[in-house]
Amino acid sequence: ILGDNLYVNASSGELTKIQISNQSVIKQITHINFQGLDVFKSGEFLLAITKDSAPNLTILNAESLKILREITLPGTTPWDVAIRPRQ
Repeated sequence: ILGDNLYVNASSGELTKIQISNQSVIKQITHINFQGLDVFKSGEFLLAITKDSAPNLTILNAESLKILREITLPGTTPWDVAIRPRQ
C-alpha cells in the first residue's frame, strides 16, 4: 500500500495498481513477467524482479508504472526484492 494505492503482482506476472478508496483498477501492466515487488521508501519508485528473456531488477515510476530502468542480474534466478530502511 502506498498512499491511496495498492500494488499487486499476480502469479501470472501482471502488475496492477488499485485505488483503495473506490476499489478500482487504475493501471495494469501485463506484458512483463513480474515476480517480486517492493516500494522505495520515498514512495516515488517501485522495485520489481522481472523475468522475460533474462532476470532483471526493474525500477518503475509508482504513479505512472512507467519503466525507468532495468538492471540485468547475471547468473541468478531472483524471485523477490525488498528494501530495508536505513538505521
